[in-house]
Amino acid sequence: MKLTKIIGEQGPQHGLCMNGGCPAFLFTEDNRVLIQGSRLTDSEKATLATPAHEDFVAIPREVFDKLTGHL
Repeated sequence: MKLTKIIGEQGPQHGLCMNGGCPAFLFTEDNRVLIQGSRLTDSEKATLATPAHEDFVAIPREVFDKLTGHL
């Protein structure tokens, strides 16, 4: 899978996690967006209706704003 690193994972905005790989947005060659963030707690997940094959992660709003500014 070919990835385009947008934020995080040492991409253009790598300073968001003390130069580590989180949080991250990556684009794939098959037009998907991969999002890396913190796992939700069980109590947070309990408020969401999530199919067994899906999950949620949390990212800071600042990171999302940087992504939308990049597009």
